[in-house]
Formats: sequence, C-alpha cells, structure tokens
Amino acid sequence: MPLTALILVISASLFHIAWNTLLKKAPQKLAFIWLALFPPSIMGCGLFFWQVHSFPPEGIYCLFASGIIHGFYIWSLAQAYNKADLSFVYPYCRGIGTALAAALGILFLNETPSFMGGTGVGLILLAIFWEPLTRRKQKEKTSLTALLFALFNGICVGSYLIVDKIGVEHISPPIYLCVMLFFTQLALVPIIFQIRKQVQEQWKLGKKQVLAAAFCMSLSYGVTLAAMKIAPIMYVASARSSAIVVSGITGWLVLREEISSQRWVAIGMIAVGVYCLGVA
Repeated sequence: MPLTALILVISASLFHIAWNTLLKKAPQKLAFIWLALFPPSIMGCGLFFWQVHSFPPEGIYCLFASGIIHGFYIWSLAQAYNKADLSFVYPYCRGIGTALAAALGILFLNETPSFMGGTGVGLILLAIFWEPLTRRKQKEKTSLTALLFALFNGICVGSYLIVDKIGVEHISPPIYLCVMLFFTQLALVPIIFQIRKQVQEQWKLGKKQVLAAAFCMSLSYGVTLAAMKIAPIMYVASARSSAIVVSGITGWLVLREEISSQRWVAIGMIAVGVYCLGVA
C-alpha cells in the first residue's frame, strides 16, 4: 500500500472514531447524525445541480446507490449504539466491513489476496463471533440484538466502500463526497419526518457537537475517498479499520464503558486481522 494512502487512511480513521464517539454520547442518535449531514449536504445540493451535466452515467449510478446504502448505514449505526457500547459496536462494524470489502474487491475489482490476506479475513470473521459465543447468558438478548445491527451495518460498510471505489474513478472525491451525503440525507427523510421533534430537541441540546461531528465525518470520509484513488480497496478498508483498537480505548477511557476480557480478545483479533490484510 502506498505510504501516502496509508497516512491518509490512518488519519481519516482517527476522525472517524471522533464523530462516532460524539454520536454515541448524543441522546437522540439518529437525529444527531442527520443534523450533522446538513453542512456537506448543502454544498452537495448546489454541486449536483450545477455540475450534473458533467457527471458520467456510471458516476451518477454510484452516487444514488451509495446515498441509499449510507442511509441504511446511518440508521443501523444509530440503532446499534442505542443497544450497546461503542467498544462493542465499532469493532464489529469495521471488522465486518473490512472483510466484506476485501471479498467484493476480489470478486468485482480483480484484486488478488495473498496468504496473509486470507489469514486476516479469517481472524476478523472469528472475532465477530467470539464474544457472542462466550458472553454470559444474562446478556444474550441485548448482545444479540446489538450484534444483528452491527452485522447489518458492517454489510453496509463493505457495500458502500466498493460502490464509492468505483464512483471516485468517475467523479473527483470532494464533489463525490458532498453529493453522496446530500443523497444520504434525502434517503433518511421518511424516517426523520417521524422523529422531527427529536431533531429539534437534539439541535437545542448540542449544536456545537453536531457541527464538530459534521466536520469530522466529512474530513474522515473525504480523505478516505482520496486514498481510494491511489490504493486497492482491500488495503484501504483494512487500514481504515485501524481505529478499532482506538475504539476500545475510547470506550474505556472517555465513555467509561466496562470492557470484558472477551471483548478485548475480539478487538485484538480484529486488529491483527486488519494488519494481515494491510500487509497482504
């Protein structure tokens, strides 16, 4: 993986865990992230109607598809954080997304894995089921619900990474990012309409946090899209998941979450698996 791409993605992963931490702390999580979409979406709306005539059809298809997938991603992420800790949800979402992106890269983008790549995918898949299989019985119901949302979210992550990898080959990353987030916000409107009072409450409770999340979210994925232009998606996805380890530390130190030994083992396996994919 080119050093420039690696530095870009690792930097992006730190901003990613930052806005996820803000989201986890928000009382109205779905309302919070929808509000955070506004600043880049306003730019995206203008760019779309100003430059749509110059977008190739392939780029427009990717924008629409990614907007819908990101809508499901944001919805499932908010639901997962309502059910479980950051240190539980984040590693599984990133781990599943990494494994799926690697598999789809092999199938559709002709990326060839090495022995280390296969080892990384195997470790991540093992880690996904490690805690659910070893958790205490009294936590099964809550953990299973959270795991299902995390699994679905990870599928969304892997899917939009592939779509966006194709999309930035046709549209420059900054423009692609803003327009895609505009479509994402539109995709969430039917759900947001039902919780519009929560949106108003969340804005009153944390304007600064919403704006900080908007900045971190836009910078995080914008930098990731730039890295996609110069590196295989398998490597970008794996390096992007380097924040998995940070998520455990953040959950422990910042959010005062209790991290079980099983969860630390799972985080460790995912981190090693991501490393294997990165050097594959």
